[in-house]
Amino acid sequence: MKYIKYYKAIALIMICITSCQKVEYNETSFAETAGSPANLSMSFAISNDNTGKVDILPNGEGISSYEIEFGDGTPSSAIISPGKNVAHNYKEGNYEVKLIGHSISGKTTEITKSLSVTFREPENLEVNATLDPANNHRIIVSAIALYASHYDVYFGDISNESPKRMLEGQPISHTYDDRGTYTIRVIAQSGGIAKTEVTKTITISSPLTIPIDFESSSVNYSFFNFDGGASEKIDNPNQSGINTSAKVARMIKYQGQPWGGSILLLDEAIDFSSGKTFKVKVWSPKIGGKLLLKVENRTNSDINYEKEVTTTVANDWEELTFDFSSIDTNNEYHNLVLIFDLGTSGDGTANFTYYFDDIRLTN
Repeated sequence: MKYIKYYKAIALIMICITSCQKVEYNETSFAETAGSPANLSMSFAISNDNTGKVDILPNGEGISSYEIEFGDGTPSSAIISPGKNVAHNYKEGNYEVKLIGHSISGKTTEITKSLSVTFREPENLEVNATLDPANNHRIIVSAIALYASHYDVYFGDISNESPKRMLEGQPISHTYDDRGTYTIRVIAQSGGIAKTEVTKTITISSPLTIPIDFESSSVNYSFFNFDGGASEKIDNPNQSGINTSAKVARMIKYQGQPWGGSILLLDEAIDFSSGKTFKVKVWSPKIGGKLLLKVENRTNSDINYEKEVTTTVANDWEELTFDFSSIDTNNEYHNLVLIFDLGTSGDGTANFTYYFDDIRLTN
């Protein structure tokens, strides 16, 4: 009986020892015998917002990993796991995308699929072209559109013009040298071939207002001459004394009416809020020459105010002062009338040739 108990104890110990031993599985022959990847395919999800983004989703059987070559010259390929996808940005064009399937045994299978990326034409193009309040020759342009990558802007003032590139939210400006009417072209580019164009017509002008110095190349100093008076802008023939400026106006009074003179048609009503005293530089051929300075309402010449002042020097510049303190500023005055030697008909000679410049208002 004792021997039976002894053998049972030995058997129990052996069972415990055996159950605690580690079992190792080193069998890998199934990986070595795995077949090549099969049934490879891939699908493309192409964004329609002109970003060129394409999501590539591969599929297949017996795959441990996928390798994707994008076909657009990208130096590195993408490695992804089964069930995953990869995104890549393309320019507009046609591409051959290669998919390589890798099995666990290292075997590969590959396919190539054509991809065509086409950008849509920009839509709802809106262009804003406004004059700079501080410079009426400077235009500021902005644009907005759907599906636009950028904008090409032509300002229309030179031949064989190269466009300026503009991005959305980043306005650009241009300064015109001359007055005139120009056509601005704004082309919304898709990033590919498709594009949308809008044109805007703008007029560049420099208003003629007080003060007047005749120096600007962009202001229209056209005179309305009447009854023997003839005024025009010219080079200053006597750059000396109080007037060394480059440009002045000259009036020659020819034979005609004794009230012959010239009118400057101002683009804005005269603003008398800063003063009611006119100052005008005058070059007179004689002492005792007279200048009548008159302002008129544009539509009703009966609404006017005038003062006449006599020159005190000959063949030199002096500044004449005209007191308009009693003018009715409830009226508007757009016309500036100048008449030399009112009451005397001119003869077109040097004795009736006057120069004037720097017409301004002061207190």
